[in-house]
Amino acid sequence: MAEAAGPESKQVFRPYNARVSSGSTMLRHSPTELGEVESELLHGEPITVTGYLGDWLTAEAIFAGFVYKGFVRATDVTTAASEPTHKVVARLSPILAFPGLKAAAIHKLSYGALVSVIEEKDHHVRIWPDGWMYKKHLAGRDYKAADYVEAIEGLMGVPFVWGGRSPAGLDCSGMIEFGLRAAGIPCARRMVHLSTSLGTELPKGSRPARGDFLFYSGHCAMFVSDMEVINCNGLAGRVQVESFDELDDRMRNMRKYQFQSVRRLDERFRAGVQIAKRQAGAVPSPAALLHE
Repeated sequence: MAEAAGPESKQVFRPYNARVSSGSTMLRHSPTELGEVESELLHGEPITVTGYLGDWLTAEAIFAGFVYKGFVRATDVTTAASEPTHKVVARLSPILAFPGLKAAAIHKLSYGALVSVIEEKDHHVRIWPDGWMYKKHLAGRDYKAADYVEAIEGLMGVPFVWGGRSPAGLDCSGMIEFGLRAAGIPCARRMVHLSTSLGTELPKGSRPARGDFLFYSGHCAMFVSDMEVINCNGLAGRVQVESFDELDDRMRNMRKYQFQSVRRLDERFRAGVQIAKRQAGAVPSPAALLHE
């Protein structure tokens, strides 16, 4: 991909488009396995390769117009991938060595991974470049979950992993991005961008509703009722539901984070949000009335 402009000139690297070819890969801040993670990238997702450094590539990934830069392992990326035709809609789906009951699992793909189907056989499909998957674990590439809130609630118990955005592990912003992506709603990847671009900020004194998003200076969550929130945090080590009062006390007094805002999506994105399964309190606590 590098090309010399003349016999005495330096090589000029020309950026090129590629896709993630491994089960997933981490976009890191430095070219080492211990480098801090910017974000997990899923199988089949597109990136732009902007350079190379030994066994690593410098790359960019775009989420709703926001560009995230870092390093990825060269072995996790390919330029030969076919255009994806389907997405994984199972929580976790094995890639099988052959289409049979006793087939060995070569590796696994998480919900939202993109694949190209090249053959069908009974209850299985073969994907590019090789391997078989259960047909019912896939849907068309444009498939959208009806309710982003239920998609996020389905992550209950998933472990906290910094930079993660799959059922194998995720962080607080990855939890939100997962649910919105499942419902086909474009959004930024990191909390710093979600907190200013996602929906519109509710006025102080407004009562939060199911599906609203809560932001502090170092954490984010989502309301599942006017008194409860779901979030993925390092203290619990997993996705959990807790009262707003409990979360707010921890953010302010333990973490020393500042409350920023509650944000609500446009009504066209909230149309599929179902009524909370758990009974909301008849009278919200004072803290749930957005810090007048």
